[in-house]
Amino acid sequence: MGKKMEQKRTNIRWYFAITFFIIGVIAYMDRSNISIIAGPMMEDLHLTKTQFGLLASFFSLGYALMQVPSGFLAEKFGSKKMLTIALVWWSAFTILTGVVKNHGLLYAVRFLFGIGEAPMYPSNAVFNLFWFAKGEKGRASSALLAGSYFGPVIAPVVTIAIVNMFGWQAVFYIFGAIGIVIALLWIIISKDLPEQHKMVNEAEKNILWKTVIS
Repeated sequence: MGKKMEQKRTNIRWYFAITFFIIGVIAYMDRSNISIIAGPMMEDLHLTKTQFGLLASFFSLGYALMQVPSGFLAEKFGSKKMLTIALVWWSAFTILTGVVKNHGLLYAVRFLFGIGEAPMYPSNAVFNLFWFAKGEKGRASSALLAGSYFGPVIAPVVTIAIVNMFGWQAVFYIFGAIGIVIALLWIIISKDLPEQHKMVNEAEKNILWKTVIS
């Protein structure tokens, strides 16, 4: 009798790497959009250049303060829950950026937006820890990083087109809605561990387990 044909390995983990690329694109478009529509936004809300600059400062403050806690939370609750919450959180505050008119509230919204985006990289790191072999982790991490560079490249074209058709507020509504849709897809398709995913076969699991025990 001939040898049993070796099972062809699935590559579900790389589809998740592509998903993280998309998340990176959206996240960094959400960040850069506000600078692209600065003119009409400042005019409508009567913001000075200094006041508008503070919006970026409040985002950075929230983002920085939440980095370490979000890493702890991602390890405790898993990348599936943490990234879902983060996506919904920052998308909601993206939408609110187009709604709020009061300057003080707008600063608070951008601060909370920064808090929402902070778990993205820690969640990705925790996910990659379990889903990729030792020799693959660098490539896996680069997917999110690539998205973070690609997002700001295409943001001006997309954002200006939306502003011309629907106004500057629509930029935040549309991108916020996209983020929430991605969050829903993420919670449906993702699992914290490869062995929990029905589409990951034994051949793919074995690759990852060999790395864990080596």
